[in-house]
Amino acid sequence: MLSNRRSFLLILTVTSQSLVGCKSEEWQSLSFLIPDPSGEYPNRICSLFSRYFCHLAYIVEKRQSYRFPHLQDLDDFARIVNSVYRDHNWFSVSKASQEQEMGECCVDQCEMYKRFGQRFGLSPEAYWAKAANYSSVNRRLNLIRSTYAQNLCVNVVSVVGFGSGPIRLSGGVTNKNYVIPVGQLNDSVIFIPYERLELHLTFDWFKENVICKEQSWICQNFPTLDQSVLP
Repeated sequence: MLSNRRSFLLILTVTSQSLVGCKSEEWQSLSFLIPDPSGEYPNRICSLFSRYFCHLAYIVEKRQSYRFPHLQDLDDFARIVNSVYRDHNWFSVSKASQEQEMGECCVDQCEMYKRFGQRFGLSPEAYWAKAANYSSVNRRLNLIRSTYAQNLCVNVVSVVGFGSGPIRLSGGVTNKNYVIPVGQLNDSVIFIPYERLELHLTFDWFKENVICKEQSWICQNFPTLDQSVLP
């Protein structure tokens, strides 16, 4: 069980490739899994429930308040998420969760709250407010995890995140183009030139071309700011 949980959390381990000469802004990221039937375990499970994306976590790295954990925190967070997780494509996809639930709630969701919310002083309500906020304001590409497909000569994106702080890249090969597999059984891909990665892969673009293909209410409640990405 413990090793399975650790292997799942490895998808959140990234290496910063930005050089910052002065104090940088706090790094936070609203992150998503890209479904891929031939990808890593969480991405494969994600593909059973979505053609486009799975909510992964809202990642923070620094204490947000002096609040200490409460005994009922995990139960309270499960109560919040249980009725709405399908609306956010936030499914349990880790190996550990499959022993109890397949793509349901709330093993992985509570693990993400425990790791990135409760640990840093956020109440269940405060963490949910961040995890369910799809506003594009002050949110830019800051996380990419990918695997290099040698036969195609491209980096296949498995995790993408948007928020504050410098971009962090993990996996893949430097100076190679990126693709985001979408559609049933990956019958199509979104191609992104590496030199235009941050310029092209904005949160507005990701919402319009990925998230809102399945959850249109998100674009209705959190309108796109950059009209150029609209169909």
